[in-house]
Amino acid sequence: MECHVSAVKTQFLLMRNFSNLVQYYKVNVLEINMMEKKLFLTKVYTSYILI
Repeated sequence: MECHVSAVKTQFLLMRNFSNLVQYYKVNVLEINMMEKKLFLTKVYTSYILI
């Protein structure tokens, strides 16, 4: 019985870690996308000025 409980606990921890990772990934991807957009806009802006 103890073994079963610890297995469930382990699974729960894995699930929680997984959801944390997913959250972390989502946040980072959003930030990276924002940065890329800013860089893109900056490039467009600077090339516009240069022309």
